[in-house]
Amino acid sequence: LRFVEDAAAQGGDGAAGGGKEEKKKTANETPASLPPGWTVEVRGRSTAYVSPDGMTHFSTLAKVQRYHKQQMALAERFQQQQQRHAEAKKREKEKEALEQKQKQKQGGASG
Repeated sequence: LRFVEDAAAQGGDGAAGGGKEEKKKTANETPASLPPGWTVEVRGRSTAYVSPDGMTHFSTLAKVQRYHKQQMALAERFQQQQQRHAEAKKREKEKEALEQKQKQKQGGASG
């Protein structure tokens, strides 16, 4: 993780950025219970927890953990669904191959 500060925090005259400071905490400053890849942005008194893709923000660690748990459960269900779908497709191919063999067998026996 890295620190990000605007021009005013870097010693500018304060005209750019309005004097607000934004920091991303380093790894040793982030809570241990924060999921991998998440960052903490501190802006004045407020803290924002930002997802790895940068699109999702939460104000509390509890909200982050709840969201992460839901996403992991969703991913698990998706993986199980994909596995069931692949198994069903495999069974269908095996069934078609068996039917094809039976047709060939019947055609060869009658001829």
